[in-house]
Amino acid sequence: MKPAYLNFILFIAFIYSLYLVCNQFFFFSLSYDESLFINAAISKDPITFIDKHWRGFPIMNMDYIGALKSWLYIPIFKIFGVNLLSIRLPMVFLMYFNFYLIYKIALKYFENVIAILLIILLFTDYTLIYQHKIDHGPTAIGTCLKLLAVYYISRQESLKNNILILGILLLG
Repeated sequence: MKPAYLNFILFIAFIYSLYLVCNQFFFFSLSYDESLFINAAISKDPITFIDKHWRGFPIMNMDYIGALKSWLYIPIFKIFGVNLLSIRLPMVFLMYFNFYLIYKIALKYFENVIAILLIILLFTDYTLIYQHKIDHGPTAIGTCLKLLAVYYISRQESLKNNILILGILLLG
């Protein structure tokens, strides 16, 4: 059972997170980390930021960075072109999906009030929002893949909590 005022606080925290996302959205130009996957996604130059490829298909953007983000952005760039919105907005949507997964996982192990308070904290964490918006790393995609694994493990009723804890530790 959750108090009614928590929904209002959650809504205010969501609006505040939107403000944090939109704050200086266009002020900063693309960083090196944000742009290194673009060439592999639009396939204009077979050399720049494509370390390994197979039959023209990028496998590694650099010797330590795979091309998953490039693959995910191919349809986005085909539809919307390459611009600041088409680069940053999908990661913002993914950030909110990550928050949803965290909420669903938290509901499994904590009371509803605790899960909502956790999401409120995430909605108001500027560092986390900034990292997802700029997607250094790529943090948003890595976080999403890890959360999907944890979510899947947490839904397995036959597994013990020790397996969940081991899975979380192995995901880093």
